[in-house]
Amino acid sequence: MNNILHLKYAVEVEKAGSISKAAEALFLAQPHLSKAIRELEGSLGAAIFKRTSRGVIPTARGKEFLRRARVVLKQLEGMEEVFKPSSSLRHGLDLCVPPACYLSTVLSAYLQELDPEKEVEIHFCHSHANGTMNRIADGENDLGILRYQSAYEPYYRKALQDKELRYKEIWEFSYLLLSARISLLSKKSVTAIPSSSSYTLVLHGDVTLSMTGKGQDGVPGWEASGKKIVVHDKATQLDLVSRFPNYYTFESPMPIDVLTQYDLVQRPFQLPDNRYKDVLIFRSGYEFTDDELMYYKKIKEGIQALGSSVKS
Repeated sequence: MNNILHLKYAVEVEKAGSISKAAEALFLAQPHLSKAIRELEGSLGAAIFKRTSRGVIPTARGKEFLRRARVVLKQLEGMEEVFKPSSSLRHGLDLCVPPACYLSTVLSAYLQELDPEKEVEIHFCHSHANGTMNRIADGENDLGILRYQSAYEPYYRKALQDKELRYKEIWEFSYLLLSARISLLSKKSVTAIPSSSSYTLVLHGDVTLSMTGKGQDGVPGWEASGKKIVVHDKATQLDLVSRFPNYYTFESPMPIDVLTQYDLVQRPFQLPDNRYKDVLIFRSGYEFTDDELMYYKKIKEGIQALGSSVKS
């Protein structure tokens, strides 16, 4: 195997889609980069890229090599951070999570515990289940929180195993009907999804990506709603539901301070297979930092505080 620079070169070529563009980004002469890629492929005994008139694309084996290369580079980057003299002076998190309100509240609780004298570097992004698994497996984020329907647990356990990911269970829950406090939906017992044409369902886009009608990420039956609005921002979703009494959505249990801020109410409702899990996922062999352990502790504390937010 060649040196780490060759891994960086290969990852940059994949990102750029051509050797010439990658050479420009790396400030290298194109012949030098081409030679380095050929040497790397020679040492592997397999082609990483297929050359076309439009550039290069990874081969089947090349995709797997590049995935592992990104993980190695991410781990090396983490080692460099640990052994930098200033590493003890910095707080850091690198997370990919579902768009759940309680996780944002947990992040705020974590930030309140930080030493104000230290530097802070936080990466906090949202994605759906498959996107989260891919981001962690590819080394784009260090930790992820995977949300899936409990009925599909065997599928996700197998997917995690195939991607060489490990997991730690966080909690199991049911989705709740969310509406404005002034809505009729908040003033009566709700036992099913509203079927009246006067109601509009407001969905978050990262949920609808997996809503195929077969379960997995979305509650079955959501796709049958006659009126839908899809947004890709949690604050916009909550604002719309709070402003219009005939708008509603489904959410995991939310912190009471968020419900109060938007003047919203959550109620249980009956629906088959309405059980879901959030699990913390990470690459095999990953070692947690003190900041990550602190965040995980705050997650557990935040979940314990959710029980009083649901209106029966």
